[in-house]
Amino acid sequence: MSAPRRLKNFLRCTAVSVLLLATTALHAAPRTEADERLLATARLWRDVKLYHLAVARGEVDWDAALVASLPAIRAATTPAQFHAAIDGLMASLQDPLTRGGPAQFAPPVELKPAQPVVEWLAGDIALLHVHDNAAIAKLRTQTDAITARAKGVILDLRPSAAGPASQSIDEFIARLIDKPLTLPTLRYLAHSGYAPVRGDTSGGYQTTLATDLAKQLLPAARGHAIPIVFLIDNRVSPPLSALALQRAGQAWIVATGALAPLPRPVEIDEKYTVRFSAGELVFEDGSTPAGADVEIKADPRSAPDSPAVVAALDVLRKAPAVRKTGHATALPIRQIERPYAEMRFPELAWRQLAVVKLWAVMDAFFPYKTLMDRSWNEALPLFFKRMETVTNAQEYALAIAEMTTWLQDSHVYAYSAELNRYFGTADAGIKLSRIEDKIVVTGIASPELPGRGELKVGDVLLAVDGEDAQRRLERLQTVIAGSTPWYRDVTSLHRLTGGPSETTAKLRVVAQDGTQHEVALERKRGWTWSEKTDPVFRVLDENVGYVDLTGLEQGQVGAMFEAVKNTRALILDMRGYPRGVFWLLARGLNVNGAPTAAKFARPLRRALSPNEERFQFDQPLAPAGSAPYRGQLVMLINEQAISQSEHTALFVEAAAPVTFIGSPTAGADGDITNTVLPGDIMVSFSGHEVRHADGRQLQRVGIQPHILAKPTIAGIRTGRDEVLERALEFVKNGR
Repeated sequence: MSAPRRLKNFLRCTAVSVLLLATTALHAAPRTEADERLLATARLWRDVKLYHLAVARGEVDWDAALVASLPAIRAATTPAQFHAAIDGLMASLQDPLTRGGPAQFAPPVELKPAQPVVEWLAGDIALLHVHDNAAIAKLRTQTDAITARAKGVILDLRPSAAGPASQSIDEFIARLIDKPLTLPTLRYLAHSGYAPVRGDTSGGYQTTLATDLAKQLLPAARGHAIPIVFLIDNRVSPPLSALALQRAGQAWIVATGALAPLPRPVEIDEKYTVRFSAGELVFEDGSTPAGADVEIKADPRSAPDSPAVVAALDVLRKAPAVRKTGHATALPIRQIERPYAEMRFPELAWRQLAVVKLWAVMDAFFPYKTLMDRSWNEALPLFFKRMETVTNAQEYALAIAEMTTWLQDSHVYAYSAELNRYFGTADAGIKLSRIEDKIVVTGIASPELPGRGELKVGDVLLAVDGEDAQRRLERLQTVIAGSTPWYRDVTSLHRLTGGPSETTAKLRVVAQDGTQHEVALERKRGWTWSEKTDPVFRVLDENVGYVDLTGLEQGQVGAMFEAVKNTRALILDMRGYPRGVFWLLARGLNVNGAPTAAKFARPLRRALSPNEERFQFDQPLAPAGSAPYRGQLVMLINEQAISQSEHTALFVEAAAPVTFIGSPTAGADGDITNTVLPGDIMVSFSGHEVRHADGRQLQRVGIQPHILAKPTIAGIRTGRDEVLERALEFVKNGR
């Protein structure tokens, strides 16, 4: 598709997107005018951040630009004041092609009745009226006569009321050249998911500077070089052939206004739209088009004495030297998000930038927005205003953490020095679980240390440092995200006894005999936990195989299948986190011959597309080897199973008939990525949407058990594994 046609389609799609956006807004909660302005500002800032090449190259500090503009944006009480503040923000780009306001399009060209396609001017100059597609069709019938006579051509491409012309004129241009013409090509940014700011990820997320392959226009059989002036206005982009001919010194461009080859419109309100350059045109040597040779005021006339034609004739007579071209950066370097670590407690505008940046990243790249209970758009003004009331570094960090909870994703964590201090840099070395709606001790690290013997597995925790344990848990959960309530409990309970290192955690517990007593435990980092002594895989009574998937290494999978190949049933224990064995495990189980294990999708953002797109693919499942396991299959699951654990379950259920026994899993899958905010706050999140192979939802649902089985306090106290017992009962009795 030609650049003009792609541009036309882009603008048409934008109009549709705006209509859809307006329709959606009718069903959203009412927002104030200030809220709407903030959302419009955030969308504009997001799009420029994603697509403007000057920002991508680091030529413009787009964070600082918003910070400098926020006071005026906040203070605006009228549309005019708001528009002026937005103009100030966009001025920081120093981009002459950026403009705001109502679309100031040139008026349609006025045509005479029965307007001929060709008017011959003095000196055998052909004035060609190509204002719509009908004119292009007529031009084809007169090409021979034009090229045989013309000493120069003025090609008026300004649209009429019926236009613009969407068909290519390159067939005609090929008759006006005598050597191959290399056309410029489009170069723009595309984001496939959100590339992590820190570390790496298995998600394959990346930002790409996409460059379309350049095309060549070959001269026609009877082609010969003729000087050309192209007349265009701001409703059409110049043909790529015009830019190539200009570079070759054979053509000139007379235009109404500056040329914007890839303008991206962002609607600020119904009366104001900002357009900015969302890419660039480049030639094969990296040079960029020179722009218009002559700029003129808009005028609808196209007669020989009209200003546009007079200017074109003047150019043909003088044949001015071609403007110097620019040069595009050969290898732009990705600008890493600055953490602003020196801003322990940022100034207000920087705190509000953090809210806008968090909103922008998740709005563009969080794949599960449709599964959220509350609109992400509502979070933006709420936490933007919250930043006016926070008074110190910890309150600021906690406000950011609270904002992340709206995402309802168990892969969302907010990390910072201040949050570490809030949650505690050390803990009391005990494991806690919610059992029978009570907070129960299920593990004790280093029990041989003095004083730790006073606490027993199965004790019920009532208070920590004098604070009711349930209220403490609820306080923590205001700033801890979770896909499901049960996994948010897991994360919060892990932090329940947190505090400064080398301090004492004072716990009030209920013992097995019903008495209450205080236990004082040292807080420290790096507790030593007792290693499991049972083999990772073994054969239990009644010829039932058992595999602890939290301990099974990839190199052990073959030996495991060999050990259990003759068992009548196999229990896969996925209560915890595995070690990357799901590919090999599913291959040894794939009696279904399933080709697919899971469905993936991630946000795809491209400068030339106004719509939200998704890159979707099916994750393949390897065919079984010569002798897949064919016995009865059971998998034990619980709320500790998250992400790769759940992904292992997806592979197993695709490969073979399996019965899930236990309690629902965490409900969070998708390779993690991250971003950073002022104050060195890092926020992680799921970058992929992952679904069952048949398309069913996993996120916020989890793997649901066929047979519900949970531990009891009595069972914990006596050392029983009631979930495994229930699985053995099912294998034995079939129910």
